[in-house]
Amino acid sequence: TIQALMGSAVQPLLNSVEDSVEAIIITMHQEDFVGSSSGKPEVPCSLYMKELQGFISRIMTDYFKNFECVDFIYDNTENIAQRAIQLFIRNASLLKSLGEGGKMRLAADFAQMELAVAPLCRRVSDLGKSYRLLRSFRSV
Repeated sequence: TIQALMGSAVQPLLNSVEDSVEAIIITMHQEDFVGSSSGKPEVPCSLYMKELQGFISRIMTDYFKNFECVDFIYDNTENIAQRAIQLFIRNASLLKSLGEGGKMRLAADFAQMELAVAPLCRRVSDLGKSYRLLRSFRSV
């Protein structure tokens, strides 16, 4: 079918985006969540989260917005958003030795994750189980 042909045409790009998103999320383990907020309360999130937000925004603008078949693109990028949320929660739950400032920054990262994946989907709430999991972990 035409859908299968379109899928096979964009699959390498989707795989590359998914790999890049995973690589960015994994860098959270290089962040210092032990220390205090280091006197920077205006910083809304960690560096890896800023990088993730910038990357997703850039790939949507530079690559996916050029396609006219918007529904087809969102059907595929929503899977990337769901996987990104799952990876984020999995890796965040592995963090050790969180200081008070680190806990606050991680809580901000949970809020920012919702904004980070927003360009990949019509509505973040449409991501189902992944979205509900992100919202439930946010308060922990």
